[in-house]
Amino acid sequence: MRSPGLAGLCAAVAFFGTMGCARNRAETITMTPPQLSLHRRVPVSPFLVTAHDGHGRELYAPVVRWASGDTAILAVDQTGMVTPRRSGTATVTATSGHAAATASILVAMPAAIVFPESSVTIRVGEHRRLRAEIRDENGHPVPGKIHWETGDKRILYVSPDGVVEASSTGRASALASVDAIDARLPLVIVEPERRQRGRTRRSDGATGGVETGPDFPEGTEASGAVEQRRSFSRDVRRPGSPRQPR
Repeated sequence: MRSPGLAGLCAAVAFFGTMGCARNRAETITMTPPQLSLHRRVPVSPFLVTAHDGHGRELYAPVVRWASGDTAILAVDQTGMVTPRRSGTATVTATSGHAAATASILVAMPAAIVFPESSVTIRVGEHRRLRAEIRDENGHPVPGKIHWETGDKRILYVSPDGVVEASSTGRASALASVDAIDARLPLVIVEPERRQRGRTRRSDGATGGVETGPDFPEGTEASGAVEQRRSFSRDVRRPGSPRQPR
């Protein structure tokens, strides 16, 4: 029996090697998720790639090449790590074998913090939640959590979530920040409202509310109310007692 020659051995290796390569070549590939929104300048690896061969079998650890559709908006390295650069929309493409898949990414980076009011007036002892909105470079709202703090702790306190309480009158500011962006909201603290019996007196001296009756000294009451109670007590008799003449 003749043993196979060197040429035959090389042909066999090449044949089976080709079959192995063909069997491990991706014919379809999917990316999850197909759409994504990013709002921070932080590298992320958000995609899961699944590849299948021509027989529908899933491939283990397929070789994937990555590419960004707009490197000015975002960058992607060959491990699939995505780094946002500025606001806009771009695509990321993953390629393996004969197959490719593309995902769309919306990048909305915080560019400014906007207040609905140019300044806020607060009374001493009042609790109020401050409002602000994050905007991107195009002026569109961006989701995110704003951190608050006070600019003058001597006259007011501002909690991290934006609830302010003033302890004395004056002018101060509240600092709102997200990532590396911040903005200051001017605050004016005034005296609280002064309340009188039947009406409310404001710190500017004006009165408001509805007057319910005359102001009597403490511990006194209207003479009509006293007389009404005396008349009622004369009409109430204990059982069996003779009626008292009026």
